[in-house]
Amino acid sequence: MCALSTLTGVMLVQMAVAEASAVLLAAGERPPVYVSADVPGGFEGNLELEKRYAGRIRRTAG
Repeated sequence: MCALSTLTGVMLVQMAVAEASAVLLAAGERPPVYVSADVPGGFEGNLELEKRYAGRIRRTAG
């Protein structure tokens, strides 16, 4: 219950995602991540990502 190894693992994965995003941004590319629909252009940007990865995205909720 509440294992520290789980928290450490989650933190390491999130740090890797943050670093990969930083590398892409430094190269002038937009990381392929969802943005809040509350951010201007977020909804439209998310639609573009869904088109780009249409064959890979799987929905678990209907």
